[in-house]
Amino acid sequence: MNYIQVAEVATTVEKAQQLGAKVEVANEAFYGGHIALIRDPMGAGFTVYDGDQLRQSRQPAHGVVLGRELQVSNAAKVIDFYSGLLGWQFVEGAYPEQLEGYTSEGTKVAAVQELDNAVKGKYEYWVTVFGVRDMALAHDKIVANGGQLISDERYRMLFADHYGEAFFYIKAV
Repeated sequence: MNYIQVAEVATTVEKAQQLGAKVEVANEAFYGGHIALIRDPMGAGFTVYDGDQLRQSRQPAHGVVLGRELQVSNAAKVIDFYSGLLGWQFVEGAYPEQLEGYTSEGTKVAAVQELDNAVKGKYEYWVTVFGVRDMALAHDKIVANGGQLISDERYRMLFADHYGEAFFYIKAV
């Protein structure tokens, strides 16, 4: 699950509902703050957090979250949602199917990829990108533990967990 730092969960939940989101968990206490699980208007789930324990390394390293990517069948239906909810600015990329993503204060915060349901399945989702030292070794460990390779894009691989429900990328660092 992707966690997004916000100033106040309660305010974010209220705004998300006004923008057409579904809130599944609201304002639960969590590590010195509060969280809420929100599904955007297309159904992609993410968690907002207002505490001070959320950390993301600035340096790519093994086992570190490198970034996040929203994979949806129709990006136009959610672009304004994230801009309105989080103040992110959407930046278009060079290729229609490989949308650039969102920035906040000039820093890239999320990529967006528009994919046909035949490719990504029927769900809309956020994907976390993890750094690994050795792609082949990471692949073998994930598969040995029940994970499933969804696609190999040469510079990164998309996997599903052993339930076939959570998706994540690995990328060499």
